[in-house]
Amino acid sequence: MDNAGYKVIVDGIEILDDWSYTNHQVINYCEETINLNEMISNGKIIIANLKVNGLRSGYYILKVDNGIYEIGIWFDTDKMSSLDSDAITDENKFIYNKITNAVINNIDNKKLLLIGIGVETIIEYDRILQNIVDNSKNILIWILPRDKKINIQHFYKKEEKEFFNIYFR
Repeated sequence: MDNAGYKVIVDGIEILDDWSYTNHQVINYCEETINLNEMISNGKIIIANLKVNGLRSGYYILKVDNGIYEIGIWFDTDKMSSLDSDAITDENKFIYNKITNAVINNIDNKKLLLIGIGVETIIEYDRILQNIVDNSKNILIWILPRDKKINIQHFYKKEEKEFFNIYFR
């Protein structure tokens, strides 16, 4: 699949019931025969292993509440060592800006709860948005719709873009 100059290869799809890998299946993805949306709606966790321009990457998606989905995206940083950092630096700022701009240009702010970006992030869903932020780890950038009112820790700089508040560390 060639998408906006990126060559994306699906290496495999994993389906599981929970993070203990109950009922773990590895399948070859075929868009015509597998309805991933139905599986996610039925409570399955989907993990997609990809190669983007030859770099290993992937994502997972799971339903955490009625109408609320958690999506995690990962990149192998072996060939992009500037991203393997717990800070936004001069070397990696371009990549973080590109990711942030892609998000705000492609996501409907009315359907977004929040986005946390970083290295080895830990974000646990809670019905109280402030608890999600307070209990998360390793977040370099928070992206929230402007109508979500929460207290982001003082060491983040706030920037407003489009319909979003973006907090950079």
